[in-house]
Amino acid sequence: MFDFAPDRTLKLVAEAIELNHKSGKTNSLEQKEAMSKFLNFCPILAAKGGSMKPYDVGEMLGQLKKAIIERVRRNGFDDPRLYNDELLQLNELDIVKFNNLKALVGKSTSEKVNEIKINELGMDDLKTKQAEEAERKKRQKQELTEEEKESLRKLKEAREQKYTAINILRAVSIRMPMLVYGANVSIREDVTLQKFINLVDDESWQEFMPAGLSKEQFKEFTKYYDEDVFKGVAHSIRAKAFDCDDLLPTERIQAITEIFNTFKNPDKETVLTPWNVVNMHMTKAFGGHDFSSEVIDKAGKPEWKSKDVDTSVWTQEDTKILEINSKSGLYPLLAAYNVYSRQLVKTKKPEEKVAKQLWNKVLIDNIYVLCKSPMAKSITLRTLVGYNEGIKTNIIYIQDLIKKIQQKDSYKSYSLKDELLEKFNIKDKDMKFKAVVGNPPYQEKTSNSRDNPIYPYFMDESFKLADLVCLISPARFLFDAGQTSKEWNK
Repeated sequence: MFDFAPDRTLKLVAEAIELNHKSGKTNSLEQKEAMSKFLNFCPILAAKGGSMKPYDVGEMLGQLKKAIIERVRRNGFDDPRLYNDELLQLNELDIVKFNNLKALVGKSTSEKVNEIKINELGMDDLKTKQAEEAERKKRQKQELTEEEKESLRKLKEAREQKYTAINILRAVSIRMPMLVYGANVSIREDVTLQKFINLVDDESWQEFMPAGLSKEQFKEFTKYYDEDVFKGVAHSIRAKAFDCDDLLPTERIQAITEIFNTFKNPDKETVLTPWNVVNMHMTKAFGGHDFSSEVIDKAGKPEWKSKDVDTSVWTQEDTKILEINSKSGLYPLLAAYNVYSRQLVKTKKPEEKVAKQLWNKVLIDNIYVLCKSPMAKSITLRTLVGYNEGIKTNIIYIQDLIKKIQQKDSYKSYSLKDELLEKFNIKDKDMKFKAVVGNPPYQEKTSNSRDNPIYPYFMDESFKLADLVCLISPARFLFDAGQTSKEWNK
């Protein structure tokens, strides 16, 4: 039977074949044989250049690679197909490096991460090929020699070792998609793994990666990543963000947050405040639009919540909202939409005619964002304006922000308000923001301890900047626990 299959169907077929085989390699002998048998049984035709052309094994393997890339993107880099079979060939020195990495990342996750036991597996390409041949024979119920049985045993152990190594790398890999999304590079350029490392400045690396893991240390593990998959997923994430640029604000927000929904969050650190949490936080504090899926109406519009809440922070034309520690840009995105929607009603014009101009006006007049690393600024900018160049925003990065608000080192007389007014070019020294919102860090990020609380500093600074402050913070100060100052607790 001959079928016509556009790209989407081809990807589904390729993915189905891939998921039915243990090998994660798209060019393995097993994959090629499986693909060849499938195409013999069910030839696939595709329309190309006005004619019908049968797909061969090579083209289908290309579709398989695309299916793997899409799967890794949907899983937020939490997928074994991000890695290659170098992980089957770990020697004693490699295992020591992995266990050292495990010691670092284990502090930043509540999941159990096992060490790798040092053994003498030595599964090079030839031995792996021989073991996979024995595996095929076993599936076909053919008798195996003792040598083949031993080869299979070693392959099984090597695969278990590989997945232990992947579990260690996972704590680093799941932090990559948001950094790729915000990468300050043309949409036309590919982002390779090496370029990715170079794009992330040192301060941002410290903010987003596990404490104590340097770029140089991570470079020792890049050989275990499938470069084609990484590059393909990086392109896919950025292409999806680029495609949002021509949408009206409501649809664009829904598309952008769908991208964020694929990003994973490290367990012990709130690197990414989930979109549903941002919605719950903001609507409970100040009312406004709620994009939670259960309150989206049939027209795809978010519900406006105002019961028992003062929504004036959104309705005043001269309102100024500050997000005090942006990483994703989701807080200012929702804040901008709340102000935008109130002003759109006043214009009494079709949205498609005024959307871009009004959105840009809200960003410059009403929304202010503070970031503590250059990459956080880049991610926030991508969230608010996409790839549209030249749009003016009030998004700033302050170097050594934590040290400054703690008044450490040479910052004994530092004033955050003064620096904000200067960088935002606000002339009125007595100006106050209408509200300060956000989810600032709770504890200082160090390789030794995360128990040094810093959320009180963000609270203190916020109340100097606005009369209305609503931040997410740990509840321990209510119970006089932890290392938070007892005087501050009172």
